Amino acid sequence: MRGRAHWSNGAKSAKFFVLPAITTVFILIMLFFPSWKTLIFGMSGILLTVYLYMIKKTTFRAFLRSIKAWLVGPAITTGSVLKIFRK
Repeated sequence: MRGRAHWSNGAKSAKFFVLPAITTVFILIMLFFPSWKTLIFGMSGILLTVYLYMIKKTTFRAFLRSIKAWLVGPAITTGSVLKIFRK
């Protein structure tokens, strides 16, 4: 690899200054709906995304997928759900 440009370096994540771009959603919610509840919600959302992106090194979508996999469990049936009603 020579220089800063490389073919595998094309999918950088979007940033809002230093923070991940998803945090702008929480910042906009705090700006457009000013109250203590939205301030707490926004700050906790920003802290969660910063924790996920910078400390755990994962994306928000991957985090949601891992929660879904944890709730559903390891065994997912591929058959039809309505199969038990057919005769």
